[in-house]
Amino acid sequence: MFPFFQVPALLSTPVNPTQTNAPLLQQIGNSSPAPGLIEQQTSEPEYLSLGMQEIMKEENTKSEPFEVSGWDKEKQRWFPHQSLEDGAPTLGYGQKLDTVTKEELQRLKTEGITDEESQQFVRNKIQNDYKELSEIAGTDLNSFLNKNQIAALLSYWYNAGWSPHPKLEKALKAQNPEGILEQMNAKTYVKDGKRIESAGLAKRRAREKKLWNKPL
Repeated sequence: MFPFFQVPALLSTPVNPTQTNAPLLQQIGNSSPAPGLIEQQTSEPEYLSLGMQEIMKEENTKSEPFEVSGWDKEKQRWFPHQSLEDGAPTLGYGQKLDTVTKEELQRLKTEGITDEESQQFVRNKIQNDYKELSEIAGTDLNSFLNKNQIAALLSYWYNAGWSPHPKLEKALKAQNPEGILEQMNAKTYVKDGKRIESAGLAKRRAREKKLWNKPL
């Protein structure tokens, strides 16, 4: 999950919940993706599409009850729901609402966002993450990682990239795939005054490792 830092700038204009959230789309990029599971854009690199698939599977699903996922099947919109790890509510595919005002949160609870809008948040986030990780490495990630490895790394960074990663950054700068995977696998805990191992994170790291090692 990652902080929903975009929201304050998005909710300055009233939105009809039965229509596309125009101000929101202006902020996230007013694209017209093709129909499909992840609504892949024509020019989108395959590693980004794979990353989106992995993140969406990990972060949320429409098959869960509304109270768990926040997906309203009748309205076909995402609404804020209680995060599994507690704290601020979550919206759509893992967007933490930890920087919004009470008024903005109430509007999201009333109006929600479309699935396309939530997907576009994910797309924009991992595109920025790809650039950030490439800058850390000092070269384009696809120059030393394959598409499955990049997708696994993007899933990891989406989930845990907000915290310091000196050893992972060192492995990136060395362009060391084995070192990168080792550091990804090590993040199976949370800190609440002390280190607490998380079964959920351990399972996610295992799935990312499986994708990383998947033959091309």
